[in-house]
Order: sequence, then structure tokens, then C-alpha cells
Amino acid sequence: MKNKFITLLLTGVVFVGMLTACSNAQTSQNVEEEKSVSESNTSNTSDFDTDKYIINQNEAVKIMGLESAPVSAVSIGLSSSLIALESGINIIGIPNNHHLPEEYLETVSLITNDKGDVDWNLIKELAPSVIIVDEISQTKLAAELAELNIPLYTISITTYESTFTEIGVLGSAFGSNDTAKITIENYIERIEDMLGEIKDIPEKSLAIAQLTDDGLMIYTGGTYANELLETVKIKNTAEVMNIPDTTENGGTAKIEISDLMNANPDSIAIIAKGVSEDVYNALMAEFAKEEYKNVNAVKNSSIEKVDHHQFMVRGILGINGMETAFKLAYE
Repeated sequence: MKNKFITLLLTGVVFVGMLTACSNAQTSQNVEEEKSVSESNTSNTSDFDTDKYIINQNEAVKIMGLESAPVSAVSIGLSSSLIALESGINIIGIPNNHHLPEEYLETVSLITNDKGDVDWNLIKELAPSVIIVDEISQTKLAAELAELNIPLYTISITTYESTFTEIGVLGSAFGSNDTAKITIENYIERIEDMLGEIKDIPEKSLAIAQLTDDGLMIYTGGTYANELLETVKIKNTAEVMNIPDTTENGGTAKIEISDLMNANPDSIAIIAKGVSEDVYNALMAEFAKEEYKNVNAVKNSSIEKVDHHQFMVRGILGINGMETAFKLAYE
């Protein structure tokens, strides 16, 4: 009897041990499967390069992975670039001007006044579908932004590759908005197609596009202009740095820098990776004059603080300026 009891006890112990082993094995397998599924889901959560873009549709967009550049140049570019890239919705960009030197304040945004304060009445009048704001501005302007009751994206940018990369990458933020109904990759591709090869402009080049009743007028000091002007069907072109006139009349035309500066600042576009020294200096000399302060251009005191390949002027886009300009150029 005693032996039978011991046998039953041992059998029970062995059985329990077997159950425990099976349970542990199943648990281990489940953990591995969950880990595998998790890793699989993680790898498939995005169709874009997560090392470059981190998209959070809960009102946050962070963009990383670009080459280093001054934050001031980023801020100026941010304020200038966001307005026209609408993708079917009206978008307003509020720049971070709180950390900029005082001499930059006149360049930061269409929607800021001479002191760099946001023009809230103008924003309400424009009735944007989306407001894009940087992190510092969002913190400092939280109450005003909340009062607008408009969908908000926060962008954190500390690096900057070029004007064209910025346009494409910032455009990707709009792709994360359901209203835009366009993917990040498709939006960037659309911008790149629209701009053609402009992103590959030679380092020493400058182009200024002005929308007029006659069409798109381009002022340029770079070798790239010859190709660009040949693709643009306009009634008038201007020669700066001996760029030929490609209008029906032929020959060459020349326009003084002062005439250029009288253009509506909302319809001037400066497209450049780099600016030739003589054209850059000529433009800056005109921008610095008292009569052109309404253009809100970079002043003499800040010229050296802006890298030539990052030079931008307020009004670079206007509401539909850049997009309309290049649609005209590449129709």
C-alpha cells in the first residue's frame, strides 16, 4: 500500500512537472510570437523613413535628419515656405521669432507685424484649415492658438539642408493630415516634380520669380536661368548678370535692381542654393534702403549672419505664390 502511494505520488509529481514544462514552453513560444508580431508591426507601421520623419497625427510633427544649419535660417525659411504648400487646404505657418536677433524680425513672416508679433486678426481673416507652428511659438502663444480653435501641427526643426529640401520635408507634414488625402511620399514627389531640377541649381546661382499680369517674370544671376527661362512662356523677362531675354522680341532686356524691389513682396520668389557675390551684394544694398523697408528684407546688419545658400526673403511664396509660379513655369 505504501509503495502504491509513493508510486502515485511520484506519478503526480512527474505529471505536474510535465504540465509545468508544457506551460513554460507555451509561454515562451507565446512571448516569442508576440515579440515577432510586435517587431513585424513596428516594421510595417510606416511607409516612410522613420529615421527622417516622425509623424504623430495627434498634433505633432517632428522632422529630423537634415544637415546642420543655423536655427535663424530655419526660422526664416519656415515662415516663408509654409503658406503656399496647401495641397487642397489652407495652411498658415507661425514661425519661431522669439529667439531670433532683432534684425531678423522683419523677415520672419507674412503674418507677423514689424515687431515680430503675430497678426491674429489676419489669421482669422484667412481662416486656415491648419496652423503649423514651431515648438517655442506654440508654448509662448498657447492661449491665442487655443482660442482660434483650428487644427494645429507642431514642428520641431533644428537642422536645415536647403530651401528645396525644406519645402519637400515640411510638405510631408501636410501629408499626415487626412484632409489633404495625400501620402508623405506622394506629396514630396509632387513637390519635386513641380520644382523639376531646381533643387540641383549650381552653388553660385540666384533666381527671383515675380508673378505679374504678364505671367511669371524671372530675375536671375545663375547659369541655371538659361534652362529655366526656356521653359517659361512669358511676355517679359529681365536680364541680370547677362541672362538673355527669351521673349518673342528676342534680344536682351535689362531691369534695374530698384525696379525689382518695387514689386509686390507677396509675389517675389527667391530660389537659390547659392547667390553669386555681386548679385547678392547688389540686392542687399537695395534691400537695405529706407524706401524698401516695406519689403521686410534682410538689413545690412544681418547680411553676414545669413549663409548665402540659405538666403531667403519674406514674401518668398505669398498665399499661392511658389506653387502657382512653378505651375506656370512647367505647364
